[in-house]
Amino acid sequence: MQSETFVVTVTPCREKNAIRNVAFAVHFQHSFSEIDLEKIKKLHRGKKDEFPRLEEKRAVSIQFDPASKVQKAGRDELAGLVFQHINPDGAYSWKFTVEDNRAVVECANYTQWVEVWNRSKALFHRFMAPVVENNPVIVTGLEYLDEFLIHAEPRENNWFGQLFSENTKYLGADALRPSPFWHSHMGFFTGGESDKTPRMLTRINLDCLVDQSDQKYKVLALTHHHIDLIEPTAFQIFDAQQMDDLFATMHTANKEVLRDLLTDEMCRSIGLSLS
Repeated sequence: MQSETFVVTVTPCREKNAIRNVAFAVHFQHSFSEIDLEKIKKLHRGKKDEFPRLEEKRAVSIQFDPASKVQKAGRDELAGLVFQHINPDGAYSWKFTVEDNRAVVECANYTQWVEVWNRSKALFHRFMAPVVENNPVIVTGLEYLDEFLIHAEPRENNWFGQLFSENTKYLGADALRPSPFWHSHMGFFTGGESDKTPRMLTRINLDCLVDQSDQKYKVLALTHHHIDLIEPTAFQIFDAQQMDDLFATMHTANKEVLRDLLTDEMCRSIGLSLS
């Protein structure tokens, strides 16, 4: 009796792409005040169909008197807001978070760049423009989480050739160990050659996880791009003149990383052009 042949396959987590989540971040020079957050909260009232769920983050300040060594609890304050649109399964499809000095749009239902970015940009404009007149932008960030499902024998790396390019420079040596669990990370700077060119940090984190019950492995590829603006920029100027170009630059950098990391066949399967 012949034993059953185990077919090794690697598939992206979605039909047309491998993106589990994408996040767009804008950091401002100063943290948002409670007054700022209350203004943003009021703007949400007319958009409850878009974000039915609102979570308020609260904080209590602690005051310490060195002389008496007594701690006094301050008043409860509004410290952040999280707007969410929830899928029938309970997971969010879109999320907009405002806390500390940053605003972050997250999309867990990625379709294509133009559609997702245009909606994200509109959210920044709608919710942030009214409250950041004197709070300039200092940093932008873009983060992708790609997920690939690996169907292979436990503790075998015979699927590597289906997912990773043989000559990639973004896969660390730890990934080559004969183990179902590994982590690889690296980062590098680009740009910043002149006072007129902002510097971008790219970080690449790869994790291989395994579910022993069904022999399914997961590779999670987290790519993070971070651009420090050359100088603090008023949101109105950033919105009108810089935001599209900066996020497009980070998006292009992400595609370049994936083209180097993945095989040509896998790139085609997730809709990533080879040039």
